[in-house]
Amino acid sequence: MKEKTSKTVVDVLAVIVIIGALLIMTGWIFGIEILKTPNLSWISTKFNTALSFLFSGILLLQLNKQMHSKNKEFNVFLTLFLSTSIFFLMFSMFLTMFFKIPLGVESLFLKDTIESSQTFYLGMPAIPTIVSFFVVVALTLATIFSTPVNFAYGGAVILVLSISSVIGYLFNIPLMYFFLPNIANPIAFNTAVLFIILGAGFVILQKHAVNKNKHSIDLDQVGFSNVIKMNSIMLLILVFSMMLFVRLHIEMFKSIDTEHQILSNKIVNLEQQIEFIKEVQAHHIEEVFPYESFLQKNEKIAITQNKS
Repeated sequence: MKEKTSKTVVDVLAVIVIIGALLIMTGWIFGIEILKTPNLSWISTKFNTALSFLFSGILLLQLNKQMHSKNKEFNVFLTLFLSTSIFFLMFSMFLTMFFKIPLGVESLFLKDTIESSQTFYLGMPAIPTIVSFFVVVALTLATIFSTPVNFAYGGAVILVLSISSVIGYLFNIPLMYFFLPNIANPIAFNTAVLFIILGAGFVILQKHAVNKNKHSIDLDQVGFSNVIKMNSIMLLILVFSMMLFVRLHIEMFKSIDTEHQILSNKIVNLEQQIEFIKEVQAHHIEEVFPYESFLQKNEKIAITQNKS
């Protein structure tokens, strides 16, 4: 494949990933289920996963055009921002899934309320999804720090996981799309398809980067010191951590409010039950001791008249 042709193919694949991610996000925003999964009995692609695909598509597009860009400072910040955003989205959900740390990232933007027969964690991506996005982050961050990287190897890892999943769905082999009941969610069909396209993009990207390291950015040459490199990353970490902190506290207050409401409802129900029991007891007394009940009523009437 000629270098110019391969560049065009990578651009097309990146745009397809971006469009696919936007369609899934549209499905979540407007409640269009068919955009989230082609089969309602299958698990859907989560909103955070679609957002990560959007960032990954932009990263692939940016890597492909990076060698011709004059604004390298912008490339650095764009790559840092998108890569670290993907990493912290996936890493936060990894912590929630395996260590039960309630960070609330799975419902940071939109809350998943629809369960399929394959759902174990609401709003959570599959383990292969997290692994594949970690590969994307590693490939893109390596270019910033001038680390030799082979995009084909990373793309191959993504392709193996995603092609296996698609075959599993087509031939109804749950284990191939990583369906582990009561352990973790399987990879969604839409997710697997987008990963095939993304993985192919990275493999083809390597075609015009062999032994040239064209896609690395020497930050020192564009005026960035090592201190600014780390400060840029730490700033992004701080911003994302603050988002998680705020989200966590919002979820805590919601939980407290919900528990308070449940307790109030229980108290009201208890009071109603007590009133009902009193009425039943009074009715029972009138039936068993009608004469005594008649006398008690007359005594109450007499007392009321004397007071007046």
